[in-house]
Amino acid sequence: MKTFKNIVLNIPHSSTLGLFDENFGWPRNAHFLNEVHKLTDWYTDFIFHSNDEAVVPVVFPLSRVVCDAERLPNDPLEADGQGIVYTRLKGFRREVSESAKALMMEAYERHQSNLAEHILPGNQTIIIDCHSFSEEVCPEVDVCIGYNEDWSKPEQEQIDFIVGTFQKAGYKVGINTPYSNSITPKCEHKYKSVMIEVNKRCYLRGVCMDINTDSPYAPKFCGNIKKIYKGLLGK
Repeated sequence: MKTFKNIVLNIPHSSTLGLFDENFGWPRNAHFLNEVHKLTDWYTDFIFHSNDEAVVPVVFPLSRVVCDAERLPNDPLEADGQGIVYTRLKGFRREVSESAKALMMEAYERHQSNLAEHILPGNQTIIIDCHSFSEEVCPEVDVCIGYNEDWSKPEQEQIDFIVGTFQKAGYKVGINTPYSNSITPKCEHKYKSVMIEVNKRCYLRGVCMDINTDSPYAPKFCGNIKKIYKGLLGK
């Protein structure tokens, strides 16, 4: 199997920062927090972490409902108020000033640049797009592997290795199910990109309304992630 010199982790949805910032905040409302709870990829910055210097995490600092680092400019979801800068969510709305929007777009562009800066020339880098999803979205899948059908798609042997590692550990794996595709930041170098989404039931001990008190429990998942990193790096 062809290996890589480094792995870049895209971690765009793990934060809840900025939700109540006076410049671009949302209402302090329990129902709103419940929706945020569902959308946040809790602890993905923790469960995908590695001490290997060849594994580079790029973590977006703001909540996805403040600014979504994975949306595209002129995204079709702009029409629903859920483009790069969210303005609507499940009946809730917020007004965003031009100055606040400029700050959020600056954070968005910085994240894209940070991803690109760590991509090595010559297809020596693979991006892993790190996410989680709620059990209610797709209860029959534990881990979702997603990729694009273009130049960024990993070689089949690499995909089989990732899928096989999870399957051998007893996980039910979905291919581009329930989500598909993987992030491809603009870069002068070619690279590969794959998404790994884990069902929250596989690593959270409980789900509670307080957005600060979920408890991660992920030794099994983290152990298999480290096996995947080692395999992709040829170590």
